[in-house]
Amino acid sequence: MLPQNYDPRATERAIDDQIFPYISRKVYVIAELTAAFAAQYPYRKVLISNGTSNRFEAISNGSAFYYPDGTAV
Repeated sequence: MLPQNYDPRATERAIDDQIFPYISRKVYVIAELTAAFAAQYPYRKVLISNGTSNRFEAISNGSAFYYPDGTAV
């Protein structure tokens, strides 16, 4: 039996807090992926809405964003 004050969203929030510092929930355009943003969120994976050649994700290395194949965004 669950406790009376059980919050079903608490487990979801706890998982989100562990996963989403590294995977963004927002979709970005390339112009938003600045060096300052990369430095603020190192090793974050982001989705891109206007990536070239159907590339839709990029990963920050702490100074810039790169496509998974290593090409700079």
